[in-house]
Amino acid sequence: MNKYRNRFVALVGYCALLTLFFCGCGYGGTAGSPEVEVDSVTIQVEQKSPALPLKKVDGEMSHKLYTQMYALPSYPEGKDCEEFRVGDWRTLKFYYQGKVVVEARAEKSGCHGVVLPGDDIRRPDQEFWDLLQQAENEGKSLP
Repeated sequence: MNKYRNRFVALVGYCALLTLFFCGCGYGGTAGSPEVEVDSVTIQVEQKSPALPLKKVDGEMSHKLYTQMYALPSYPEGKDCEEFRVGDWRTLKFYYQGKVVVEARAEKSGCHGVVLPGDDIRRPDQEFWDLLQQAENEGKSLP
């Protein structure tokens, strides 16, 4: 009886380790998106001439922009782009309860990429740019 109990305990332990290994690896989310909550985003349009006012967007729009950003396809593998930061770009800082949880850079000129943490570059589509423009238009200017 004791022999079977030890095997059962070993099997349960083995299953627990496998579960931790396969489910605990990586930092959640589908399509490479971290599972974090966001409740606001600031958008800073930066360019070679003076920067435009910082905009803040709260609520559902910030979550929608975050989700759309991480749903973008990866930039073509093996393609190097030396044209980043040739024109204007947007620095996006996503917040949850007043703390920055993700910072990204969206570049509409040059290579047209969205640079996520860890140099994860995504290829934005027109739908993303439209949503970003909508967020900028709805955002409140900050000093």
